[in-house]
Amino acid sequence: MSTKYKTSKEVPTESFIKRLHELAKLVRLPKNDPIRIFSMRIPAEHDHCLDLVMSGSAIRLASLEKENEYQAKIINDRDGMIKEQREDLIKISNLLDRTTGVSSDD
Repeated sequence: MSTKYKTSKEVPTESFIKRLHELAKLVRLPKNDPIRIFSMRIPAEHDHCLDLVMSGSAIRLASLEKENEYQAKIINDRDGMIKEQREDLIKISNLLDRTTGVSSDD
């Protein structure tokens, strides 16, 4: 991999995903397979070292989860506002119909 990233924040999500898939394959190898050994490199490689990849991925996933929750709240709030505005428009339309004697459906 590389030492071009100085922190886990700098590693692109795609790099974490690729490395996690590689690590998942290694975990499935027999226990005595020498390739199964997880190495930590010096200097540390934020897109390779198991502890840094897993830690960075966990932090990234938590951040994405928080962002998704925030976006869902915004959507729910907008949906609620749209529903209220629609109800208000219906009330106004009904009030106009009663005061003018003309139906808005005509």
